[in-house]
Amino acid sequence: CDNIVHIHESHKENIFMRGFLNNLYNRTSCSNCPSRGFNTQSDIMIGDFWELDCIEDSHSDNRGMSLILVFSQKGRDILDRVKSELFIQEIDFSQVVGQEMAKRAVMTAAAGNHGVLLMGSAGCGKTMLAKRIPTILPDLKYEEKLEITGIYSVAGLLTEEEQIIETRPFRNPHNSISVVNMIGGGRKPEPGELSLAHNGVLFLDEFGEFNPAVIDAMRQPVEEGVVRITRSFEEMIFPAQVLVVAAANPCKCGNLWDEKKRCTCTTRQIESYTRKLRGPFSDRIDMHIKMTPVDKRLLDNQEWQTANVSSDEMREMVIRARNVQDKRYQGTIYK
Repeated sequence: CDNIVHIHESHKENIFMRGFLNNLYNRTSCSNCPSRGFNTQSDIMIGDFWELDCIEDSHSDNRGMSLILVFSQKGRDILDRVKSELFIQEIDFSQVVGQEMAKRAVMTAAAGNHGVLLMGSAGCGKTMLAKRIPTILPDLKYEEKLEITGIYSVAGLLTEEEQIIETRPFRNPHNSISVVNMIGGGRKPEPGELSLAHNGVLFLDEFGEFNPAVIDAMRQPVEEGVVRITRSFEEMIFPAQVLVVAAANPCKCGNLWDEKKRCTCTTRQIESYTRKLRGPFSDRIDMHIKMTPVDKRLLDNQEWQTANVSSDEMREMVIRARNVQDKRYQGTIYK
């Protein structure tokens, strides 16, 4: 694990990815793959799980391990048929060691639907926390399921196997996304990522790398909870009540707050990068959380690992807080 090389560059900057995406050194199957360009619509994605022993030593062997990502009901059905032969570990907050303040913050965000910006150096657990937020959100109400299903029907994302959306959406658009794909629109207006995340989580990883035009376009829809697409004689409205979770490095290289690594950014680069994080949209994000890498001694402490609070326990607290808020605002326009 000491020989791992972390690359903190976008696909537009990294020389290997630039060559790969420009077909300089790939196989024919790579060039023809429909998932190129980050547009995958697959049901299941399977890849090699390198360095598993850094995370869960007891399941590491010399035969290798695969990481399985499931994106649809069809994918879940396929996995159900074979999972008796697999060792499956679902994501849970009990797997997050340390970062107690950040965990408290995301639980508060889930309880009150507050936007949250997680800032810290690479590898401190920002993405790990964000991807576990859906596990502490309450189940969808019947009306919410109908709203989300209607949006996905308009977008053409429903399948015969999954005709009703039963779980809260978790959308994680790439930072190269366009304004139309994020907000919605087109010649025949369709919902964008903002509406596809309705009643769920919109995760903006590498927040500082997003096009400023995309971030600016999100300001009003996030504040109002709807996306308005206006044409000559009509206006289309898509719902967009989302929990915005953003993650960003403190600077371009990501090492500004790291005590063990040296930041290579100039003062001008740091100011230019942080200016994006201090814009009008970030003012609409209620909580900005500073995160630092967890001490390795804490990661190796077995007693601390078993003492971590689980997603089920956090979910109970979120539901309790939401119930109190429902009673408080009963009979009013607020919720």
